[in-house]
Amino acid sequence: MASISQSFPTTFSEEMSKFPSEVAHNRYHFLKFETHKAWKEIESAGLKTDGSLGFAEHIGFRNSYGLPFVPYDMENDRPYTFLEIPLHVMDGTLTQYMGLESEEAFIRIKKFLKQNEHNSILSILWHNNEFTEYTHKSMKFMYIDVLEYINYLKIDDAKLN
Repeated sequence: MASISQSFPTTFSEEMSKFPSEVAHNRYHFLKFETHKAWKEIESAGLKTDGSLGFAEHIGFRNSYGLPFVPYDMENDRPYTFLEIPLHVMDGTLTQYMGLESEEAFIRIKKFLKQNEHNSILSILWHNNEFTEYTHKSMKFMYIDVLEYINYLKIDDAKLN
């Protein structure tokens, strides 16, 4: 059973009913989930997208594919009804899991972006707490550098409807 908060033994649908507006998108915190269970919950909750398919331990393609896709329900031999938007780069991956200093982390991000600037839709997650003076101050500036590099490569942005 998947839930928005691991401390509450409820389903997405039950938790979503408590929000004042429609919830359409999901990302599992810490990227901890089992696809065969989570994708059923996501679909039954009526979510439109999920952005959890990525590695916490390193940057890159968890499913070896650079575009969003509709996951397939092998058990029922049909596609699910939501779009999976893979996660490729996460701030905590670089500093916590990979133990990189900001300069080396930025070099790795630049290399990944350059290698995948065509025929890919890349997802980058930067947590809001990285923009405060209480955490790695360099992470805020690295985020700005990443956005400037994306602009330099002329990589377009994609928006969810």
